[in-house]
Amino acid sequence: MSKTLIAPSVLAADFANLERDITLINQSSADWFH
Repeated sequence: MSKTLIAPSVLAADFANLERDITLINQSSADWFH
């Protein structure tokens, strides 16, 4: 069975606080983001 990957989209980020949102993704258990 394949492993399920978690990949949040940067398009869903708050662009006024992009650095904060990317930091949050990097600290999460997301496998990668697109």
